[in-house]
Amino acid sequence: MLLAPLEDLKLMTQMSSRMNPTQIVRTSSRSPIFNLGVLLLTSRYVASRFLATKLKNRIKPFVAEISGESTFLRHALNSVIWAAVSIPILAPFDCARTRFVAGRKHLGLKLNRSSMISVLLAIAGMSIYRILSHLLYGMSKTILKGRNTTTRFLLEFLINSVATTATYPIDTLRRMYFLESHAIKGLTSNMLLRGVWINLIRCFTQALLLLLMRKQFYNKKNTRKKVTFNPN
Repeated sequence: MLLAPLEDLKLMTQMSSRMNPTQIVRTSSRSPIFNLGVLLLTSRYVASRFLATKLKNRIKPFVAEISGESTFLRHALNSVIWAAVSIPILAPFDCARTRFVAGRKHLGLKLNRSSMISVLLAIAGMSIYRILSHLLYGMSKTILKGRNTTTRFLLEFLINSVATTATYPIDTLRRMYFLESHAIKGLTSNMLLRGVWINLIRCFTQALLLLLMRKQFYNKKNTRKKVTFNPN
């Protein structure tokens, strides 16, 4: 919910070809902090966490049998299966929120060619994002070992930024398809990266919030350990 205004601003930038950045920020600032878009975003997050919990244990034996001892193959299969199962379920939330931010009256997901392409793009984008994140985290394990919190924060921000930027054009394209296929007419490669700077700000804010929550959690944990029971 805290990142919802940045998400809305990113969506508006992705889908607006006639508005300049100043107009987009001005329009976004007029919308209420809590609206239907925030509710849809929160509902999607809850549904996503629920699916992740349910799917993790169900697909683990199947993936382990196929992947063997290969960590990369295991994570890649996990990513593809998770995306293939969860994205079609989460697509109505994404479609409704995209169309809401775009100012469309009809928010429902239509079962047509455009929506099918959008779902396939979402599966591809999510799979690539998760696999790329896993590779980057694996490469940075030796760097992160024994490092302080600030270094970990910067590396996590960098990894998240690289993974999201790499899949950003796919995200823009799928959002366009949610608005029907005619919305992508005249789309150029530069337009696919529109709003990527807002996404980087969102990644930074997300990493910073995680850092603060971790610090708060560890401080509470250490405080509890220091408390001793004195019967007198």
